Amino acid sequence: MLDIYINKSLWLKICLVGLCILMFISCQSDETAVQNDLAAKQTINRVSEILPTGSKISNEDFTKLKAIYEKYPDSETVFQTYKSDLIVRKDWATLE
Repeated sequence: MLDIYINKSLWLKICLVGLCILMFISCQSDETAVQNDLAAKQTINRVSEILPTGSKISNEDFTKLKAIYEKYPDSETVFQTYKSDLIVRKDWATLE
């Protein structure tokens, strides 16, 4: 009886550790995926150069940025760029 309990306990620990590892990997994967997505990276770089000037980006770039944010919602780089653009557009406060 004790052997069964030990085996179940060990199995549970292994599953929990595996789940934690998968969650950590999934959190990191959006940032890595953005860096590997050439079109997304180019759009983010282009928008990142425009935003510090206080200018609005084109509607085409905004549509692309929004699509990138929807594709990679856990990427901090994408989130900050999207948030900065919404602040310039004065739309961020309405979304908070």
